[in-house]
Amino acid sequence: MGPPFRLEILHLRHDVVGFTSGNGLVDGYLHNTALLDQSLKLSTVRVAVDSAAPVAGPPLSVQVIGFFTLSPTLIRVDQRLLAALGLPGISHTHIGGFLLGMLGVEGAWQGQGIGSALVARALEYAQSERQEIPGAFLAVDAETEKLVQYYEALGFTRLSGTRKVVRRL
Repeated sequence: MGPPFRLEILHLRHDVVGFTSGNGLVDGYLHNTALLDQSLKLSTVRVAVDSAAPVAGPPLSVQVIGFFTLSPTLIRVDQRLLAALGLPGISHTHIGGFLLGMLGVEGAWQGQGIGSALVARALEYAQSERQEIPGAFLAVDAETEKLVQYYEALGFTRLSGTRKVVRRL
């Protein structure tokens, strides 16, 4: 059985104002900035909605149960990065990948594996985007040590001395 949600590109019909994850930074981003960032092509915002939700409707008619953002990024090449990604020495000064910039799960849906399912879907989207935009990794700038551990449990590798984690695509 698949997850109890489907992913959609953020649209005016999604009730972002009603979304509350418990993290003010994440909530504020979705409430105030996500749609603008997406319209400016700074990131793609994918929202998880209940699988039973209608596929169309008026503004603010569909509850958001989770979301994540993806955007292209560059990281300066150093030995920590090459080791984390299992790449041989390369002559480039920077390599491209994708940034999982924001991720949140609505409070009522937390503890049900939605967050890790969203990370898995973000990896799938990043891998499929590689056909158009080359990239070697998915990166996360984790806010806390607890989040670093969370992403490490999902197969990411910490770049030593930072809270940045990466996973090879």
